[in-house]
Amino acid sequence: MNAQPSGYQLQGTTEQYLYKDHLGSILLITEQGDGANAVPVAQGMSFDPWGKRRHDSNWTEYSAAALVSFDHSITTRGFTGHEMLDEVGLIHMNGRIYDPHLARFVQADPFVQDPGNVQSLNRYSYVLNNPLNATDPSGFISLGDVFKIAVIAVAAYFTAGWAANAYFTAGAEAAIAAGTVSQATWVALGAEAAIVGGAVGGFTAGALATAFAGGNFKDVVKGGLFGAVSGAAFGAIGQQAWGLPGKALAHGVTGGVMSELQGGKFGHGFISAGFSKLANVNSIIGYGADKAHLRVGLAAILGGTLSDATGGKFANGAVSAAFGQVFNGESDPKNQSSQAGNPKKWYHILGEKPQR
Repeated sequence: MNAQPSGYQLQGTTEQYLYKDHLGSILLITEQGDGANAVPVAQGMSFDPWGKRRHDSNWTEYSAAALVSFDHSITTRGFTGHEMLDEVGLIHMNGRIYDPHLARFVQADPFVQDPGNVQSLNRYSYVLNNPLNATDPSGFISLGDVFKIAVIAVAAYFTAGWAANAYFTAGAEAAIAAGTVSQATWVALGAEAAIVGGAVGGFTAGALATAFAGGNFKDVVKGGLFGAVSGAAFGAIGQQAWGLPGKALAHGVTGGVMSELQGGKFGHGFISAGFSKLANVNSIIGYGADKAHLRVGLAAILGGTLSDATGGKFANGAVSAAFGQVFNGESDPKNQSSQAGNPKKWYHILGEKPQR
């Protein structure tokens, strides 16, 4: 909807429609018709497979002069829905700048998405050199990789919660049957459940990440065990009464060790995990189970950005910070919105408070 204001009064509006291809590239812009005549075309667009703008009528490439004067009055969006910087012959893909004439990004990709695929080792290539059926929404990773990351995060979050709840439930029922219920019971069970949940969720995340990267069975098991140790460590840290600075220091040490095990440097992992914890995303985003994805996502972005800014790998920093949030930072909001580890659930079952 385009509007032409004059002063503070709206003079008129024009309703327009954008037509896109299967990749999200804009092909045609039309205006609203009157039903009797042909629909008026406001603008046509066309792009070659690598994103170079071309004439929509005969598919000939635009000259440099024609690109400078291209009409952007309706929209600056074009190839795969990204912002076209036609004056300089580039495309802004959010995370990085892409040159359609070279079919390469101007900056290197901090992610190596699939080490087993040689196309992924070229950190300047566009969608693994397969532009006809893939897009790069962020300038870093493809939609397929975004989906994989989402699957890993969701699987880790829910398996960790399930394991923690199952452990706490079994322990509480055993304590009730034995008549040994006390306040110390809930404290001990809560701490143990956090470690167990972190280990199970970490194993799930590590195994899935290795499998998505093309690892064999042995690699998948190894990745799962590495994830289990990391998840259990972050879960244990979350149960300590060290305050935010103390937990941030512990996060940093754990993140540094994780970074070294992933082939990076201790310092990069320390900074990404430690400072991400110090930023306290729980306070930034707010508490509640409905905001868990936002907190984990922000922690991963902060950790990856800090790692990349200090010369490390974005992916390693993002993983360290995300692990810390899922298996540690999420303990607070989950306790506020879940029955897992909550003694009140067992007060109701017993009909009385446990003995102190």
